[in-house]
Amino acid sequence: MSRRFLTLPTLVLAACGGSPVEPEDTTATQVADQLQTTSSRCTKTEIDNRDLLHSYHVTIWDEGRWDLIGNYIAPDFVSHAVPVLPGGQTPGADFMQKFLSAFWPLTSHEDSIMSADDRVSIQWTITATHVGDFFGIPATGRTITFSGMDALRVRDGKFVEHWGGIADQVDEVAAKLTNP
Repeated sequence: MSRRFLTLPTLVLAACGGSPVEPEDTTATQVADQLQTTSSRCTKTEIDNRDLLHSYHVTIWDEGRWDLIGNYIAPDFVSHAVPVLPGGQTPGADFMQKFLSAFWPLTSHEDSIMSADDRVSIQWTITATHVGDFFGIPATGRTITFSGMDALRVRDGKFVEHWGGIADQVDEVAAKLTNP
C-alpha cells in the first residue's frame, strides 16, 4: 500500500477555502496563481499561526535552539499526547530531553503546514541516529526515519495545546530499533 501525502499547496488551498490541486496535473504557475488567490481567503490569524509553526520548526527542530522554546510555548501549555513507552514506563517531564539525548544527529523535515482558525498542524519526517539509551533500549547506531503530525492550538501568539507529535510515535521508533 502506498502512502499519498498532500503537498503544501494542496493543504493551503484546502485550509483556506480553495479547491485542492493535484500538482502532477497542474503547472507550477497555475498552483502559484491559485495560492495567491486563495491566500486572500485565509484570515490573518491563520497566516500568522502557520508562520509561527514554521518559525518554531526551524528554530527548535532544525537549529536545535531548545533554549528558545519559551518564545513559542505558553506557560499554561498542555500536551494531550500520550507516549507508549517500552516496558510500560511512564513518561515524565523530561520525556523530550531523554528522547533527544538518544538520537543525534536528528533532522526534521517540514512536509506540510495547515491552519484553520486557532489551530495549526504540521506533518513532519524525522531522520535520526540512535546514539544513546532510549527508554531502556541501548544505542544501536541505526539511522531511522519516521513520520508524524502535530496539531496545536494557538492563543496570543503561543502554543497552548498539543495533540500528536513524537510522543505518539514512540512505539514505532522502539520497533524500528529492536527489529532488524
